[in-house]
Amino acid sequence: FAQEQEHAGDHAFNRDDSLLTYTMSDAAGVFGLITPWNAPMMLSTWKMAPCLAYGNSAVHKPSELSSLSIHVLCEIFEEAGMPSGVYNVVLGLGKEAGVPLVEHKDVIGVSFTGSPGTARDIATRAAASLKRTSFELGGKSANIIFADADLSKAIPSAAMGIFMNVGQACIAGSRILVQSSIYDQFLEGFQKAAAAWKPGNPEERTTRIGPLVSKGQYDRVMGYINLAREEGRILFGGGRPEGLDKGFFVEPTAIVDVEPSARIAQEEVFGPVATILPFDDADDAIAIANNSSYGLAGYIWTGSQDTAHYVSHRLETGMMWINSGFDRDLRQPPDTPLERAQAMNVLQGERFEQRRILFEGRPEWTVVEGDELKTMDGRRVAESEAVYLPPCDPTKILCIHLNYDSRRVEFRAPELVTPTYFQKPTTTLNSHRGMLNRPANTQYLNYEGEIAAIIGRP
Repeated sequence: FAQEQEHAGDHAFNRDDSLLTYTMSDAAGVFGLITPWNAPMMLSTWKMAPCLAYGNSAVHKPSELSSLSIHVLCEIFEEAGMPSGVYNVVLGLGKEAGVPLVEHKDVIGVSFTGSPGTARDIATRAAASLKRTSFELGGKSANIIFADADLSKAIPSAAMGIFMNVGQACIAGSRILVQSSIYDQFLEGFQKAAAAWKPGNPEERTTRIGPLVSKGQYDRVMGYINLAREEGRILFGGGRPEGLDKGFFVEPTAIVDVEPSARIAQEEVFGPVATILPFDDADDAIAIANNSSYGLAGYIWTGSQDTAHYVSHRLETGMMWINSGFDRDLRQPPDTPLERAQAMNVLQGERFEQRRILFEGRPEWTVVEGDELKTMDGRRVAESEAVYLPPCDPTKILCIHLNYDSRRVEFRAPELVTPTYFQKPTTTLNSHRGMLNRPANTQYLNYEGEIAAIIGRP
């Protein structure tokens, strides 16, 4: 966020030396930050980092179930020398601490992560004074597994996606959609994978799944499991783990034989409960996945790039992983067209394996060796690197930024690049999204549906 802030408002335009137009970026004021209990450090820092980086101050109201974590964070800030009053914490229940924070006249905006019901209440209260609002409201994310997927990776990832953090994660892949031809095979493998998630004391090394956060959450999850017995069938789990008579423990659980419209397949359980649904083809999977009031995240497992792109472009969700579990690069700017276009992670795997996929069957691509290009700061690209471009005259391209680790290539192309070299010049990243980052005055040059260039050797 600090790096992004350096470029905020950094635009100036001169017209015929008679008119100078420029933009400035000033701090907005005081923001109220309201965070949940399920990932207190991560979700809190995600809110406060952009808030503070842009010169604002924050009043943070964490969940009453995880306030100790935030107390430790305050101690860290104080030790680091953060000025008094920049970051402030108020502890208490929602009605006692959250409501006054939202309604305070000096709070210019509120960022909230939690339930849709609470968000509606905040939005109503904030509307009276036209406060800015930012909401992240949970999910019922679809994890779509096609018949051509690598099940040795997809099955354990699907288990981790719903059982990690005891299923108390907004991006949990709680709706697992499996192509009909491999449905039985998947169920067998998923049950074996779930058996590896051993419940127990979180302080013990062999434990992989601990208790739920509170009795209220335990009652909620068990209520949904009882509902699932009416709407479908419990494949495994569904109760308290053997030998754990105390604590809010729930077994890893899977629900089958349920309709996509059933409550257990529609409502967020927020526990270690997976609903597994069969589908026939890509369009059927898309229809089931989009039949949801949530739209936070999604996962696709397939060996076909065509299927991956066809499905990901049609899913109504904000973040998308393809052949990957919850893995992300936090350098990805938040709330950008890339993120809104589901640009989180694409075709994960070893870098060179990925490039073999990218360039397989494309011998016509131009290869510019590393010693022929310089970066904007004058650094020559390492000899072990190369830039792969669509058919063009490489001498007419000026490369201004190369980042091998993040697989990022940026081009400045005013008069140096003629668009006729490319099938369809566009700034829309229709394929392999997340590999490009657009600074000011930079034009992307890429085929419709294909990336323009990449560093490294396939």
